[in-house]
Amino acid sequence: MNNRQTAIYAMVRRLVAFIKANLAAFASFPLINSLLTSLENALMQIDALKEIQGTTITGIKIKKDTLRANAIQKALGMISALLLYAKISGNEILADEIDYTETDLSRGSDNKLEIDLSVVIKNTQLYLTQLADYGVTPEKAAAFKEAFDAFKATIGSPKDGAIARKQATEQLDVVYEELMKTVGKVDLVVETLRFSNPPLYASYTDNRRIDTHSGSLTVKVKVIDQLTGTGVENVKVSFMLDGVLKLEKTTAAGGGLSIKSLGEGNYTVTFSKIGYATQTLNVSITGDALNTIDVTLVKLNS
Repeated sequence: MNNRQTAIYAMVRRLVAFIKANLAAFASFPLINSLLTSLENALMQIDALKEIQGTTITGIKIKKDTLRANAIQKALGMISALLLYAKISGNEILADEIDYTETDLSRGSDNKLEIDLSVVIKNTQLYLTQLADYGVTPEKAAAFKEAFDAFKATIGSPKDGAIARKQATEQLDVVYEELMKTVGKVDLVVETLRFSNPPLYASYTDNRRIDTHSGSLTVKVKVIDQLTGTGVENVKVSFMLDGVLKLEKTTAAGGGLSIKSLGEGNYTVTFSKIGYATQTLNVSITGDALNTIDVTLVKLNS
């Protein structure tokens, strides 16, 4: 994915978490449920396409070359036995047909090797009974056939892998185009709450931001006082993952907090300070973009 797609992906993950956390506020908009489903389905599509796009052609070629070498090795054993049988029995036709050297097999193209090994396979099966006297067992013949089939299945695979990656990249463009259309529909729904629910609208707008930040920050936190709108310092921010405390820090003057490194995951984040009501959020953190968390704390009555 390119940088903008990566930023959009992170933004949509934030929106999904935001909508789920505020479903009650969208109760009068049943459409939000179908839009949420569309967003989640798009994220799953993107995850699948990212996996295909990340497949390395080098890895595919190494696997193919390994299987090719294994098939050649087993074929040479069969060729030796067949040639010995052919010479002892006087079968000149067979001797000519399977007179392959290691160099012949190693230097040929994949398609040429497939043809040559098919000849060896055919004769191995044809003379299997006679080859028993030359150390060829049904198990060895089966192992050779298995090695041949494994190699044959990889012929053209690096090229196929390149094609699959190209197709995945093209499909990602389509998925992202449709995804942004869905986000646009969510924008319209939230816009109707702009004046009736300003805090919700402001929080959505902040999560909706496409941040192509390329620095080293992973998470940026901002905590403000609900009444004054000013930043709240010395707020303890705790990140829990699967019930385990992963990180705990406090906000600086102005209510800000920057975290350079935090692993991906769905965190339970708690914001606490004496004199304020403790707030807990479920936050999805991604490692491929800057994650922004904006929180408003309510001051307790003295």
